[in-house]
Amino acid sequence: MKRRIASLAASCVVLLHAQQPEPVRFEVASIKPNKSAEHNTNWNFDANGHFSGTNVPVRFLITMAYMLKDTQLSGLPGWADSEKYDLQTKAEGPIHEDQIYVMLRSLLADRFGLQSHWVMKNQSVYALSITRGGAKLQLSKKGSCVVAGPDNPPVQPGDKPPDYCGTYFWRGGEINGFRITISQLLVALGNQLDYPVIDRTGLKGAYDIHFSFNPDEVTNDGPDNSAGASIFTSLQEQLGLKLQSTKGPVSVLVIDHIERPSEN
Repeated sequence: MKRRIASLAASCVVLLHAQQPEPVRFEVASIKPNKSAEHNTNWNFDANGHFSGTNVPVRFLITMAYMLKDTQLSGLPGWADSEKYDLQTKAEGPIHEDQIYVMLRSLLADRFGLQSHWVMKNQSVYALSITRGGAKLQLSKKGSCVVAGPDNPPVQPGDKPPDYCGTYFWRGGEINGFRITISQLLVALGNQLDYPVIDRTGLKGAYDIHFSFNPDEVTNDGPDNSAGASIFTSLQEQLGLKLQSTKGPVSVLVIDHIERPSEN
């Protein structure tokens, strides 16, 4: 799938099991079947409250809304993979990136009738731990990022968004996080790998994390130089962390009910 990502859309906030206030919803949401033979999926969102998707399968919407790997989703009917939709949505006003995911969950419940529950399953995972030389993480310092709030001005089209605390973004072979937890780093790493990542570091702080790697080198035996190193090698060299393939408990979203949306 091809993703068209706006500059702000590269920032992702982990909300998988976080407590949420009253559900927030898009003010306007248009969903129409896409009957083309196109295979690529394009999507885009920004801080001014717009989310759009072209040729989007329902599976993709769910995994995006809940920040899941495909292996963490169970019980979808076949049409949720084969049928595609075009979406145009708009929030009531400017929003922060974390609200997009909450709004997508509300959209799935309201328009697709999504009902689901969580179970824990033992699956293939990567375990993140500290190398013998120790972690090289930098604790976040005051002033290193912008605290999100309702008084923050909206981001104008073409402008670089501020570094919001509690967010991270990946672009090409870089991952940058601002006052993020290890739990958020796990999701950032999982987005680059074929399996989810679990925590075996024991680290509890909030960190400013910046590291680069070769996105085309995804094996654990990549070149031993930082310019072209795999994500495995780069983590060890730059952050003092290592990934090991193993089995572990993973949260899996089980779909109890889902239906095709009515056109509008």
